[in-house]
Amino acid sequence: MFFPAGTQVVTDATADAGKAIQRLASGPNATMWYGPYATLQAGNYLVQFRMKVASNLSSSYLCTIDVAGASLVIHPSDFRQSGEWQLFTLMVRIDNNFGAIETRCINFAPGVTDLYLDYINVMPGDARGIYSGEIMLDGKGNLGLGTQDTKGYRLVVNGAAIFTKAVVKNQQNWPDYVFDSTYQLPHLDSVAAFIQQNKHLPEVPAATEVQQKGVDLAANQAVLLKKVEELTLYMIEVKKENALLIEKNRQMQEEVTELKKQIKQVIK
Repeated sequence: MFFPAGTQVVTDATADAGKAIQRLASGPNATMWYGPYATLQAGNYLVQFRMKVASNLSSSYLCTIDVAGASLVIHPSDFRQSGEWQLFTLMVRIDNNFGAIETRCINFAPGVTDLYLDYINVMPGDARGIYSGEIMLDGKGNLGLGTQDTKGYRLVVNGAAIFTKAVVKNQQNWPDYVFDSTYQLPHLDSVAAFIQQNKHLPEVPAATEVQQKGVDLAANQAVLLKKVEELTLYMIEVKKENALLIEKNRQMQEEVTELKKQIKQVIK
C-alpha cells in the first residue's frame, strides 16, 4: 500500500494486528491510500474495509472508496458508533483477468472527522458471502441485517424496516369460502363463550403465542379477513332481523290503530 502525505500508520490496540491507517480531519483534500494491488481472475468479488471515525455526528461527505470502478461514498453518520470499528463491503465485478486491481480511498474531505482503516479483505462474492456485525450474507443466500444469525430464514432484520410496498404471495385457502352457501357461520353464543374463556377471537393467535413465535403476516392477514367477512355476515343477519322486527312492529301498529277504531265504534 502507498500512503500519500497526510496519512500515517498509528498504533491502536483495538485494530487488527494493533496497527491502523489514520487520516486526521486536518489532513489534505487528497487520496488517503492506494492499494493493496491484487491479481484477480474475472468474476464477482466482495471487498471489505474495516474502518472507524472519531465522530459519527456529521452526515457530510467524508471520502469515496474505489475499487476497479466500483465506488462507495462514506459519511460519518454511516457509522453506528463513534470510535467503533465497522465493516463496509463493496461488491465488485471484474470482467477480464487483471493483474493489478487497486483499492483506494479518494477525495478525503478535510475538516469533517478523523478516519481510520485497519484491514482490507478481498474474497469471491459468490462463494463465501459477507460477514460483519451489521450484515451477513451466506453462501446459501440467507441474509441477516443487524444480525449474523438467520436461523435458516432467507431474510432476518434485527430492527425497524420501512416498505413502500410489500406483497406476500402463495397464501393458500384465501377466506372467500366464508361467503359460500355451504359455510357454517359460527353461532355468536359460541363465539362469546370462546372469548370469555380465552380472551381472544377463535383462530386469532393469543398474545403469548405472538410473543413466543411472532406473527405469520400472510396467515394472520387471512384470519383477520375471515373475521371481517364473518362480521359482515353477522351484520347482514342483524339487518334482516331488524327489517323483520320493523315490519312486525308496523303490522302491530296497524292492528292497534284498527282496534282503537273498533273500540270507538263500540263506545258510540
